[in-house]
Amino acid sequence: MATDHAHRPAGRRIEGRLHDDVLLERHHYPPGPAIVLPSHAHDDYHVCLNLGTAGSYHYRGARHVIPPGSLSVIMPDEVHLARDLDDRDHASSCTLLYVGSEHMRKAAAEHGGPRAGLPYFSDPLIRDDDLVRRFTRLYAQLDEPALARDTHLTSVLSALVTRYGGIRTASPPESGPRRAVDVVRAYLHDNYAADVSLTDLARLVDLSP
Repeated sequence: MATDHAHRPAGRRIEGRLHDDVLLERHHYPPGPAIVLPSHAHDDYHVCLNLGTAGSYHYRGARHVIPPGSLSVIMPDEVHLARDLDDRDHASSCTLLYVGSEHMRKAAAEHGGPRAGLPYFSDPLIRDDDLVRRFTRLYAQLDEPALARDTHLTSVLSALVTRYGGIRTASPPESGPRRAVDVVRAYLHDNYAADVSLTDLARLVDLSP
């Protein structure tokens, strides 16, 4: 289930579709040892369909197990650590959707009206067979004409928000220096026994040491 580009395991193959501020990727993994990704954050909403081995997130101070056949949602700028629970004894895959705030705001407006803020997901784990089927079809639908593509995407995101999200009216999480501090703090917490250098921390938040 672990998917961060900066820690690419040997043999992983990636297919992708990019349209506007929406990136959809399929990650394919050969059998191999369990992957552990250090704490990190994403600029966009991160929606993952796990089709392989069970995984878990350390997220918001708790451990969340993500079984195969389920969806997970990570909020923008929120630090999380991802890992496989076991070694992969067979080939596995996952599908990732990175979607910007504007698309999520449009989906929230379908649910909460034109003055709705950004949606908020209190639980990263989502078990919903209908959403899984619709999410799976998105990869092919992103190659359709713009109107059809946007309609399909908004429909899936609106269902996600309506069934599992809340509407956030406050400002989204801070970026910049505050987010960098949060990322570094979480990384040090999860890697307290490691010999971490200033260069390692700077690379984590894309800053000069």
